[in-house]
Amino acid sequence: MVGWKSNPHPHPNPSPSPSPSPNPSPSPSPNPNPTQVAESSAITYRLDKTLIDFGLQQYDRFEDTEMHVFNTGKVPVTFSVLLASLSRSNVLEVLPTRRAL
Repeated sequence: MVGWKSNPHPHPNPSPSPSPSPNPSPSPSPNPNPTQVAESSAITYRLDKTLIDFGLQQYDRFEDTEMHVFNTGKVPVTFSVLLASLSRSNVLEVLPTRRAL
């Protein structure tokens, strides 16, 4: 039994197909055994302080302090400060409240 597929839209000027060579050589592969290297990393960071204590403050005075967040891992880290969890979030200003490290 012989089978074939017909092309419903034949090319108007078909060109003859080249005749196969008697001993076709295989095409060389750029790298027959490719090596894949990958690694994963946990998100790690370090804070220079875990507590900021302003002590007793007068209502008409401002107090500034700094806290640093360090990305100690190999992948980017985004942090955000959740002021809504504070009992008096309206008296504290944090800059920046969100940043990628």
